[in-house]
Amino acid sequence: MKGGNRVVKLVAAIILLAVMVYGVYRYRNPAEPSPEMAILPWGPTVVGYIFFAILSGGIADSALLHAYIERNPAARALIKKSLYGALAVLIPGIILVFSDILHPEHSLWFYAGFNPLSRIAWNAVLYLLYGGSLVLLIIALIRGNGDLERPIVKLLALATVATSINLEMNLGMAYGINIAVPAWYGVYSGIVFVIAAFALGSAWELLIGHKGPEEGVEGAEGLARSYAWENLFSTISLALIVFWSLLALYSWGLASPLAKHIVAGGMASYFWIGYVLLAFIIPVAGATLYLWRRTDRLMLRASMALLIVGIAVLLLVPFNFGGQYLRLEENVMYRLVGSGIEEELSLGPLLNNYLYGPELLAFIGAFGVWLILDILGEALLPLGPGEKPRRLYIFK
Repeated sequence: MKGGNRVVKLVAAIILLAVMVYGVYRYRNPAEPSPEMAILPWGPTVVGYIFFAILSGGIADSALLHAYIERNPAARALIKKSLYGALAVLIPGIILVFSDILHPEHSLWFYAGFNPLSRIAWNAVLYLLYGGSLVLLIIALIRGNGDLERPIVKLLALATVATSINLEMNLGMAYGINIAVPAWYGVYSGIVFVIAAFALGSAWELLIGHKGPEEGVEGAEGLARSYAWENLFSTISLALIVFWSLLALYSWGLASPLAKHIVAGGMASYFWIGYVLLAFIIPVAGATLYLWRRTDRLMLRASMALLIVGIAVLLLVPFNFGGQYLRLEENVMYRLVGSGIEEELSLGPLLNNYLYGPELLAFIGAFGVWLILDILGEALLPLGPGEKPRRLYIFK
């Protein structure tokens, strides 16, 4: 990494870390209780750790898919860099998990008092299994100089893919089992998260991970095209699933109001501009132009950046906020809870408090953790093709 680039990244990381610390502090120590918390217990912090988890899983799954199934030589040469990138974006998600837990000091009870019927309890297990598999796989690859054919590496790669996809699905099903939330109840949420993971993972690799011929690896441009194809298919698949999900909501009387809010109501701008334009139309056009016309990759990277933002908007507003806003309980009990503050709990003020509060700052600032880890990884670990262990003697 060039010195100037490292300084810019370090300054950005420090600023983002300060934003995250401030957001977490204000969230855990509010100046005054926020009325919307009674109706919206799952805030942007929850979306934050879900987003980082599925992004991490998508990066790892995509990298291993190209390395083992496609057997792309560039993917195999860059596999350590890709997997370390997956780890670097998982860590901020885990930090957000502990930031959101009311009593993080009691988190061991997730394991000591494990409840197999709880999706959230399984999330705690799957975070550990996926993160552990990923760390062990990276160590095995570093110790073996990137040899993907060693039996232990193949076993750890299989464990990483299996646990990551299970984590993605289970994160979705933590929503899907909520029978009292008509907008979430069903199987769509788990499928949405798995497909979104592949769209995010391939977009991240095109934006951050592999930069084409300038990567200095033989076949890097072919790998970029392969990632572009993957992103094109996963982005279109995600859009189809979102469409069927909205159709299912509209056909179910209890959830029908949410579909109307999303398509033509108070959440329409977040859906049509935040998701459809940013995370579907522009990325599909960018990937298609790149694959068809072999256009400059700058346009492709820009469209991938918008896709990442658009999927975050989809999860934040139509999915997470929308489901809670129109959940079944609100019709009876939660109106009693909000007695006297009905105006504050109407859609506009509620959405503003949800989006422009400290939790969203914690979510955005968590990218600073990734930046710090990215800087450290490039400086300390042999992640490039053919690099030998040099500073961390544990890998010798």
